[in-house]
Amino acid sequence: MFIYVIRNSVTGKVYIGQHKGNSLKKYLQDKLSHAQKFKGRSILFNSMQKHPKEVWSIEPLMEVETKEELDRLEKLFITLYDTRNPEVGYNICKGGEGFTGPHSEEARIKIGKSQIGKPKPWAMGNKNSSKKRSPEVCKALSERRHSEETKAKLAQAARLQNSAMTPEQRAERCALMRAARKKKQAS
Repeated sequence: MFIYVIRNSVTGKVYIGQHKGNSLKKYLQDKLSHAQKFKGRSILFNSMQKHPKEVWSIEPLMEVETKEELDRLEKLFITLYDTRNPEVGYNICKGGEGFTGPHSEEARIKIGKSQIGKPKPWAMGNKNSSKKRSPEVCKALSERRHSEETKAKLAQAARLQNSAMTPEQRAERCALMRAARKKKQAS
């Protein structure tokens, strides 16, 4: 297990991280590859998309024996290198395993502003959603038919779901389905 530093020779910025595998060179290649697929995931990925792979290097800072040591030393090196400072590095978290939030008030405001006007995935099927499906999409969805194989899989999934329900839950679900069918037939 390693604490590593990724360097961008163009910007001079660095990223401190931890890796539990053996090959840091392969790990960097994987990160560069993922950065091309997952746009906007992090400051580091955004920079990896902007700069060619030749400007990136990775070096081990320390080899570590335990997970606790790995988390503790990653936090320490992030602090020592000041890599959470956007002028110095790419780290957005304090270190340790994954996001170590909470977000600062400034970060919450920025996140909120960046989401204004974007559709909310959890509201896409909601009739009160600001983003409605176009008539063309509705028509295409209504004309879509499932294959026999898909129908069998859906039926099996419903049977499994029903077997986990109490009789009261099953009755409530049936009543909702009947009401939805009546509403669809009426329209």
